[in-house]
Amino acid sequence: MLTVWLGLIYPLLHFAAYVVFFRRHALFRTEKGIFFLHFVSACLLPLAVFGLSINSGFWFAALAAVTVAAAHGVYSISFLELWSLSEGSYSFAILRAIEARSPADPEHVIAELGAVGDMKKDQRLQSLHRLRLITQDRQKISLTPRGRRIAAILRGLRILANLSETG
Repeated sequence: MLTVWLGLIYPLLHFAAYVVFFRRHALFRTEKGIFFLHFVSACLLPLAVFGLSINSGFWFAALAAVTVAAAHGVYSISFLELWSLSEGSYSFAILRAIEARSPADPEHVIAELGAVGDMKKDQRLQSLHRLRLITQDRQKISLTPRGRRIAAILRGLRILANLSETG
């Protein structure tokens, strides 16, 4: 039972480690680095809890591993969502632009925000290309066979969740 409690306290320790150590490293200031940090942790924690709990019986160890995996999943999704919002929020970009030029010229703020949006789109396109989900030929962008499969899966999830509109 102690391993379950330790497994449930682990997300707090993981967050503290990020705040104190990891956020200072360039790798962990990127979306890929943050995802990697959480992915590795989410894979290793249930295995460790299972291994430490196995002397209490297989089913208890399995239940303990699933419990901490679920808790870690909630923590990771919340962390990634909040990090993404704080990293890329237009509201923060607006506040920074206005603060840098207080009082700010609205046209400069709009131009700066347009550049942020263009940069984000370019980064997303580069990521999709790197993952081999899209190909780009001159001014045309198209899905690869892998991209079509992923798009079909996402469409299926949208239908399953009964979402008529998505962003």
